[in-house]
Amino acid sequence: TGSGLMHDRRYAVVQLHDGQVLSVRKLPALATLVPSLTDETLIIAVDGHGSLTVPLDASRTSHTAITVHKPGVVTCTISALLYDSSLSWLDDALGPGLGLVQLCGEGSSRRVCEQLGGEV
Repeated sequence: TGSGLMHDRRYAVVQLHDGQVLSVRKLPALATLVPSLTDETLIIAVDGHGSLTVPLDASRTSHTAITVHKPGVVTCTISALLYDSSLSWLDDALGPGLGLVQLCGEGSSRRVCEQLGGEV
């Protein structure tokens, strides 16, 4: 797109207990995730753990609304849809207590990224 890669920074892996968005700096194992896109799905693979496939349109899957935040950023909370199907896969691939979310809210995904301090 004119403002960057399509769907860039629209998805994040979060800690479920506090909604904190994780980066490779905080969880280096995120670098092992291999994403790919089709017209309708996001596919994430990790060697030895198979793949997770979720629809780009989160309304078409089982999800839970949560709030994510970036510690240290004043008044930065955004809505996100937690892909329920991601929970057990991420437990196996990266460790317990993580979930894949699709960030929601007004404006572009780049604005969401800026609100999160660019760490999504």
